[in-house]
Amino acid sequence: MVKMLPTKFGPPWSNWNAGSNGDKFAGARAGAAMIAMYAYNISWLQIRFACAYPTNRYDFIATLPHGNAEALRNELKKKLGLVGHREMTNMDVLLLRVVTPNAPGLKEGIFGKEDTWWKAGAYHTSNRPIDNGDFEGFIYFVTDYFGKPVIDQTGLGNQHFNIDLRWKETKYQENPDGLKKDMLEKLGFEVVPTNMPTEVLVMEKAR
Repeated sequence: MVKMLPTKFGPPWSNWNAGSNGDKFAGARAGAAMIAMYAYNISWLQIRFACAYPTNRYDFIATLPHGNAEALRNELKKKLGLVGHREMTNMDVLLLRVVTPNAPGLKEGIFGKEDTWWKAGAYHTSNRPIDNGDFEGFIYFVTDYFGKPVIDQTGLGNQHFNIDLRWKETKYQENPDGLKKDMLEKLGFEVVPTNMPTEVLVMEKAR
């Protein structure tokens, strides 16, 4: 099924792991940027609108056997007249780097086990790469948490890891310093702020 309709639900929510490969999507009361994020596989922090931002919200679903991102792109074009193209622009980002190789919390992935989740004060995965290009990788988590695009410079490639981070935090009060400390002690990672050319998605009216 592929649908994008004016919302009838609330509050906003989304699910990017409706399929076993994280390639099926569903959501309610979503803005155009959220749908574009799934349609073009890019963080919402890297989406720009070259036209007026649509104010309406939508319920959407894309659960085809394959090609769901493309299906959502077609829905954005058909319903909102929007298409996206990628370009480079200078922006503030965080570089994810290794400080301590072979840190104790960076364990080998558990083959066949799939359970990636995070909540206030916790991030866990049993068997994921650091950056696997979808919305369940560690890179996506830290990008969303710190509110800046995170560029993977760990050099760890497609190795699968078992990671369990815990730091003091509540759902009402984030603790970025606590997360950074846990990342450094358990994973041997640090995040370094910089400004550099970074890929963004520009949404504009279809011609």
